[in-house]
Amino acid sequence: MLEIYQKLESFRTRIVEIQQQSEHSTQAAQWLCKYRNLLIVHASEAVFDISQGDGNIRIRGEHLQISRDGYRLFRRDIYVYLKWIGHYMGMGGMTPKILSKELLALPIDYRFYIKAFTAIRNNKVAQADRSEVSRDALQMLVRYFNRFLISRENQEL
Repeated sequence: MLEIYQKLESFRTRIVEIQQQSEHSTQAAQWLCKYRNLLIVHASEAVFDISQGDGNIRIRGEHLQISRDGYRLFRRDIYVYLKWIGHYMGMGGMTPKILSKELLALPIDYRFYIKAFTAIRNNKVAQADRSEVSRDALQMLVRYFNRFLISRENQEL
């Protein structure tokens, strides 16, 4: 009888943990949705120097340029990625399905996307107002960025 009671308590504890994770994930998704446009701006500024007026936009730290159309496609891709992550987080922290290549333009090498997501994670998520979102929710968001966006560096899209 004691063994059954211990197993029940273990299950109850695990259920509470899962409920908390789901709540944190949903809260992180709401924060991500609220700040998505600001995050896209920050990601763009981390990768591009848009101060040049010659029609092309320089990639920071590189001797490369991208057209204004390519720049718009990059920003749209960042939107798609953030929406994709937010969708699955909003469903209680589900593991995302693979993002279809057809949804992305990828006008520049993926390493620049890594740079953009790292900048968001380090500069915006890490500095988020704790009165708006819990520390646990932000930690979950960082884990999603690390696992599903940043760690994709060596994966073919």
